[in-house]
Amino acid sequence: MTFGEFGTRVYLDGYQCFANATNLVPARYAEQGIIETAEGVVSNMTIHDEALNSEWIAASTVSPIADVEFAAAYLAGHDLRRIEKLSAGTIYACFRVRGMNQFGTIVAAANEQGEAMNVSIDDEGFTYRILVDGEWAIYHAAGLWNDGGFHDLAIRAFRGAIDIYVDGYLQLHQPGQFFLDALNGLTKFSIGEDTSGSRLYGEVRNGGIFGYALTDGQIKALAGVEPTTDTAIFDKGLRRVRQLPHPFINHHCVGRTDRRRRSACDDIK
Repeated sequence: MTFGEFGTRVYLDGYQCFANATNLVPARYAEQGIIETAEGVVSNMTIHDEALNSEWIAASTVSPIADVEFAAAYLAGHDLRRIEKLSAGTIYACFRVRGMNQFGTIVAAANEQGEAMNVSIDDEGFTYRILVDGEWAIYHAAGLWNDGGFHDLAIRAFRGAIDIYVDGYLQLHQPGQFFLDALNGLTKFSIGEDTSGSRLYGEVRNGGIFGYALTDGQIKALAGVEPTTDTAIFDKGLRRVRQLPHPFINHHCVGRTDRRRRSACDDIK
């Protein structure tokens, strides 16, 4: 957390996630010299006498390490047993295709009945498919990423949904948390090809599987996203917040299916 004339900024795992116009530096509201932390929760805490910038904070944050890292075109049997019961977690891969309009499977998994999970890329974007009770659940993030350059892809199963991140940014949030445990046992997990051996027209440079859901900041760190700095623009402080008026909201329709000419912010006093 940083404090100053700009107000308050909150960072999580190296990247800013919140901004407030009020300077909430603890010394203004609490007895100085007393710091209380929950035992076993806080492992390390440092207090600086200046507001660190976003670049310094991002650079000082360690990127997460996968529980199972990709080291070949398939996972070992021991690693399969480590991940086959995961109901929440993250699959990460840094990859590229060979050029424009190339396609193929990035990762795939099979059970005793055959291939039951596949993550692929084509001209339309990324598709995550997983077989659940005999039916395919399909998650598609539309976009153009088969351009020959390296991209960072993260598939996160968490809080009742599947999230697809590309190059550190969320591209899809879709209800239905179906992950590796839905396969009822793993017999194979392939990297850079499907489980029958049909290869990606490109390469998976590195990646892995995390046994937990990565945060937005951790996913950005894996992708090497440049940090940004946001400043809140409220004019009445924390207790009497009023959003500054935006002419394009006050005088135009809000949303595609909403014909209102006002937003909820106009009624905040």
